[in-house]
Amino acid sequence: YVKPEDVIPVPSLNPKFLGLLVSGLTATIGLDELGRIQKGDKVLITASAGGTGHIGVQWAKRKGAYVIGLTSSPEKAKLLTELGTDRVITYKTENLDEVLTKEFPHGVDVIWETIGGQVYETLFNHLAPKGRLLIIGSISGQLTWPTIDNLNMKLLSGSRTLSGFNISDHKALFGKHVQQLIGDVVNNKLRVVLDLGQNTSEGEFVGIESVVSGVEVQYMMCKFASQAMNLTVSAVFIGVYEDRLIDGQPVFVLPINGTHVCDRLQGIVVCVGQ
Repeated sequence: YVKPEDVIPVPSLNPKFLGLLVSGLTATIGLDELGRIQKGDKVLITASAGGTGHIGVQWAKRKGAYVIGLTSSPEKAKLLTELGTDRVITYKTENLDEVLTKEFPHGVDVIWETIGGQVYETLFNHLAPKGRLLIIGSISGQLTWPTIDNLNMKLLSGSRTLSGFNISDHKALFGKHVQQLIGDVVNNKLRVVLDLGQNTSEGEFVGIESVVSGVEVQYMMCKFASQAMNLTVSAVFIGVYEDRLIDGQPVFVLPINGTHVCDRLQGIVVCVGQ
């Protein structure tokens, strides 16, 4: 049995809604609640062409921020430019510390940090007074963050904030945020980029049997943004809630609370319907 509060109605079977479950909620709640973005803020987002990052870029732009996107390739830089990123830093060809020192001498107001290691240390050193640095993860694989000399004094002297963010600690905000995100997708105010496997040698991920291929692609770091897949009718990505009908049409719902409805396997969302 699925409780009504654990699901939310969606207008159609649109795979883009899957990108809102984890990536969308993480980006919007994190930037709003801990980032406290204000109009005119300079906001730097790492892994900005990824599943969470590319939604965060758009969210920050809508708040009136100047957005700096950190990414790895010209292909991803092109996407970020299309999404409205004000300054794209391609870290494989540009020196992050030099760019920030030269172009942002007064620092960055909000930093969305997902990489860890040396990148984290470099970014912290460019956090503006009253700035907020959010630790979201460590995709570099370095689970031990570098020790920053005089960290307490650096936080105190500039009224800076260093915060960790885990989306599961903010479940009370899921309903409000996912409703807005769904509306933004429907009204073409939010672009959700999905990697459906269309560029792989095996072609688009279709059916439950494609789960293995999807996981392999992700481990090879071939994903461009969010990953999802089209499943068969008997195992659809958005469930039909209790066979209910409105005007003769089924009510499609998106699970927003609880793994009993939706299992997330290494970033690939597979939801089993009724």
